[in-house]
Amino acid sequence: MPTSGTYTPTITFNDIAEEALDQLQLGEDGETLSGSMLERARKTANFMLKSWAAQGIHLWTQTEGSLFLVKGQAEYDFATAKLANTWKETTTSAAEALGQATISCTSTADINVDDVVGILLDTKDFHWSTVQSKSSTTITLPTPIPSAAASGAMVVTYVASSFIPVNRITQVRRRESSTYEIPVNFESREDYFSLPDRSTEGTPIQAYFSRQEPPGTMYIWPTPSTASISMGFTYERPIQVIDNAGDELDVPDYWHEAIIYNLAKRLIPKFGCSMGRAQMITNMAIETLDLALGFDTETYPITMVMRNA
Repeated sequence: MPTSGTYTPTITFNDIAEEALDQLQLGEDGETLSGSMLERARKTANFMLKSWAAQGIHLWTQTEGSLFLVKGQAEYDFATAKLANTWKETTTSAAEALGQATISCTSTADINVDDVVGILLDTKDFHWSTVQSKSSTTITLPTPIPSAAASGAMVVTYVASSFIPVNRITQVRRRESSTYEIPVNFESREDYFSLPDRSTEGTPIQAYFSRQEPPGTMYIWPTPSTASISMGFTYERPIQVIDNAGDELDVPDYWHEAIIYNLAKRLIPKFGCSMGRAQMITNMAIETLDLALGFDTETYPITMVMRNA
């Protein structure tokens, strides 16, 4: 018997809502679900997904980010800091003088017009601008560099406004080259603010992230003595909300059943159902959520080492 060859079903929120309302015995036997009912279900689903974001790590939301540092700066507001999920690096191919706006680069293959660009100056800080135009060997900036840059200086580029917001950071690393990263201590608020001199300059070995006020702020200690070091970090991004009934959900397919039963459970106060059915839906909501959360964890091989007593 031939199979479909498809591994992931295309499920829209409309499909999820219909299944959830069907558990409440609404819309069965061909009964038409009103637009108002689906809209009320969509609002409830968004509240539920945002609530689930606070329950713990969801593998599909784990993302890698980079924070570009400023020499001598300890505090980085993620609303204004230079952040990227993916970025490219090259170098200057010639020494550039103060006031230069056309920068010679070793390669411009990965650089695009309107990219954000940072050029490491002799002052050990980046000059940030955008790529106004490019050739095979140069890029042109709308704002000239305010200080000289040596030949071989770092040049980084990334797409403007492409960084995915942070929900929670789980690990931080200090990036010293394109192939070399060192984990740093990821501390608590108390540990960071207990430091006697938070303006000390040197090589960062400690970080703290405050998410009390979105989009959050990262604190670095010691403050970097050069901007050539950046901070890589692993984080959970927010779960995307549902804007329209035809949207697919920002979850893996193994979460669909958990969403259906948990949405049905949350819709009981709005639409009602029999006591027996409410209990059945509640039990299934708990069971399917536990199964999804249980599968939503990384697995590692277990190694046993025998030691002499």
